[in-house]
Amino acid sequence: MAPTISAVVAGALVLAARTVAAVQTPGKACPATATLDSICTTTYARSVLPDNHALPGITIDASSVETTLALNVSVSSGWYPAATIDYCNVAFAYSHDGIANDKVHVTYWLPAPSAFRNRYVSTGGGGLAINSGTGYIPSGVIVGAVSGITDGGFGSFQTNCDQFFLESEGVVNWQSTKMFGYQAHHELAVLGKALARNAYKVPSKQKIFSYYQGCSRAGARAGASCSGTRTSLTAPPSALPRFATPSSKSTI
Repeated sequence: MAPTISAVVAGALVLAARTVAAVQTPGKACPATATLDSICTTTYARSVLPDNHALPGITIDASSVETTLALNVSVSSGWYPAATIDYCNVAFAYSHDGIANDKVHVTYWLPAPSAFRNRYVSTGGGGLAINSGTGYIPSGVIVGAVSGITDGGFGSFQTNCDQFFLESEGVVNWQSTKMFGYQAHHELAVLGKALARNAYKVPSKQKIFSYYQGCSRAGARAGASCSGTRTSLTAPPSALPRFATPSSKSTI
């Protein structure tokens, strides 16, 4: 019997996760004495926030920073190998300059300094969801990467874009449309890589490799981040992205 599409995708993502873990990585720059609990404080997180020059036109709200230490958390999914992980949850908000009532929330899971492998993973959602909550985000920590999710500026991590697609009847909310289409995940990756570099004291000459995990429309957003001027991801998406062109419609 031929395998189902979901089984093939799950197998491919497990293989991708194991491949990333096996790749030879640069030497760790974080001091050997640093521990997860020592970097998982609000004070430390505020000190390593990306500066506002990381993304021109945004302002990070340092007062919004929250940290949570999580130890011995068991995770399993068809999207990544089962594992027991430790991580620091760092959450903060930022806004786009000149846009009224704008606030975007992001959450990043940071592995222990001894486990960090100069990697970053953005995780997305599917359909009208811009994230999958905690469904995909463990995939980064498992392989020594910082991983992140965004709410796209929709008000909460559980809010889908269709609730903000229209400003009023017949009037498209183009800011929310752009955020859902590509901008939010571009910003998530740029800020995530900057946070990882600052938190683990990675020298500027060392590269932080960046990846993406998502499905359907989320994969298309990852494709946008790998193309044109928005090269915020190192590698093509490890996902099931759906792309549509005037002459074709395919899932790759």
